Amino acid sequence: MIMKKEIVIVVSILIGCNSILGQTNTRDSINNLLKEAPQFTIFKDNYFITGFQVNEPINSNNSDAKFQISIKDRLTNAVLPFNSFLYFTYTQKSFWNIYKNSSPFSENNYNPGMGLGKFYLNKHRLLNMVGIGLDHESNGKDSIDSRSWNKVSFHYRIAFPGSITLAISTWIPFAYKSDNPDLIKYIGYFEANLIKKSRDNRFVVEITAKKGATWDNRGSFQTQFYYRIGKNNNQYLSLQYYTGYAESLLHYSESTNSIRIGLVFRPSNFFLHE
Repeated sequence: MIMKKEIVIVVSILIGCNSILGQTNTRDSINNLLKEAPQFTIFKDNYFITGFQVNEPINSNNSDAKFQISIKDRLTNAVLPFNSFLYFTYTQKSFWNIYKNSSPFSENNYNPGMGLGKFYLNKHRLLNMVGIGLDHESNGKDSIDSRSWNKVSFHYRIAFPGSITLAISTWIPFAYKSDNPDLIKYIGYFEANLIKKSRDNRFVVEITAKKGATWDNRGSFQTQFYYRIGKNNNQYLSLQYYTGYAESLLHYSESTNSIRIGLVFRPSNFFLHE
């Protein structure tokens, strides 16, 4: 019942935004932004960070590097029904045991997807977005180490005065029970993401939370701090703290408590972000 209510809320938001987007001046201004923005760009954070598990003595077995490559290609310029646009995404997250002999990779998670998005301006003339997406995520392994799942997701991203954005996502998972039948207990059906930037955009704080589909503490909570290296680029020094489950697909049922630091390349414009 909770899942159905979440879907109804998101669909209602999508329908309600159509009346706002029907205004000619809003539509034209957003179309101009789409034409000026690059079609191929960063999707999520691209990063290389390294660290360790904070609840254990530091050694080569619990220290590693984590890096992510994430891209987005906008396939249309707001020419679809309801002034929406279509995009393709690909994200790959890897865990690399660089402190062990021969430095093996412990896991790679592959996440291609397609999405349909729609922008609109709110009463503060800030850019919001609603969207729907189809994603597949797997670790590329076979036999007992195989992990994969698919989802249809609904997204709502809103900007507030004071350089604050809030993104809410909910999803309907499917085709996952053969590899990991209890996966949803750990990743749930819902994610919330909050970003706060300083006035000069040099400092950023981001919080992401998921609640597992159980009544206990399963889920995850990630806090990340960023410091922009230069005034006019998208390169940041970053400190990431992750606690909870499903940091990687292979070990989704194991709780981790890790801290890592490194270099991050972030999407330079909210408009380019999902």
